[in-house]
Amino acid sequence: MKRFVFGSILRKLPLFIILTVVFSSIAIFSASNVEFVRQVGRHYYYMNNYGDPGFTFLIVFFFIMMTILPLFSMNYRYSLARADVFKQAAFKDKSIRYAEHLSTLVITLIGFTFAFLVFIGVLAFRNFTTRITAYSTSEYYYEIWYLQYVYFIPLYFVVIVFGVAQYFVSYLFVSRSNCVRNSIIILIMGELTLFAAPTIFASFFDCNYYPYTFIAYTGASPALPIISIVEVFNRAIASGENYFEYWRQVNGNAVDGFVLFMFVWNYLIFIGMTVLGIVAFTKEKDPSGEFAGKSSTKKPFQEIIFHAGFALFGTFISSMMIRLNLLSYFLFLVFFLAAYYPLYGTLIRNFKLKPWQIGVMAGVVLFMILVSVSNNALRDFYDFY
Repeated sequence: MKRFVFGSILRKLPLFIILTVVFSSIAIFSASNVEFVRQVGRHYYYMNNYGDPGFTFLIVFFFIMMTILPLFSMNYRYSLARADVFKQAAFKDKSIRYAEHLSTLVITLIGFTFAFLVFIGVLAFRNFTTRITAYSTSEYYYEIWYLQYVYFIPLYFVVIVFGVAQYFVSYLFVSRSNCVRNSIIILIMGELTLFAAPTIFASFFDCNYYPYTFIAYTGASPALPIISIVEVFNRAIASGENYFEYWRQVNGNAVDGFVLFMFVWNYLIFIGMTVLGIVAFTKEKDPSGEFAGKSSTKKPFQEIIFHAGFALFGTFISSMMIRLNLLSYFLFLVFFLAAYYPLYGTLIRNFKLKPWQIGVMAGVVLFMILVSVSNNALRDFYDFY
């Protein structure tokens, strides 16, 4: 088994090198573009008492990789020939799965860690060697902005924890399928479901929550930990301020209880999906080798996730289109069906649908129309009263 793990790591050396180079390039570019000299008014204070520490792009790319990397560790299930070879190997059940995925995680975390240290190193070097060259006037002067580097330590561990959590959420989705094309489709539909479902739920209880502020409310998608991390640590690293204390001072004690509920609820969903992913990774048996590379599966999860993604994300977009005008809504329905049917045919590799499959699609469209119309009527009611 140790030999297989070592061989798995060797096979992924090109991936490791590419990730490390890309991570490091982003780190150097980001650190090189942070401005450390700021202008201060003599008779008034600058509008922003902190700048951008520059780590956002690196964090975003890391989460993108943790979302798609499980696809690269499923090769033993995407090829009948490979499945036969692996099944004949003298390993215990699940050992191949553990070796493939954990080796991917390890090399990715090593590459990110190296890039993270490079980022801090370049940032600190530039920060402490910056000199003020601009001239002061009677109205303003310049000063050097020094970062609070101690907060990079908790930032690193928080990013790692949530990044690994996202990996297992993605694993939960991609492992529902037995071929790479279907895994990609189900991963996208699964993440769209996690994004849209909590937001649609919220729209029926808070008319200001959705759809106009949907950028700030990301459901349980990967954007949830990304935005949370950036919001909290940008302020901490830039000025040492506690984001939650700042939020309390700005909003007083009148924190919107529903928004707080949705924030907690979204994280509970994200954590719940992570736990399900870990359970599936450690406990679930791989399907028989005869299903390798095929679109069909013994369990219905693939179809459930696919239709749920179209139903919920379609409802999310539909609820915005119906607020514009009926023509826009009708055109959306046309485009929706133009995407829904071909993609479903691609998923099942058959464009001649059975009656029950047509019924499921019709139910999804009906659900989307009813929910979006109900949501629109509810918003009109709120606006009227």
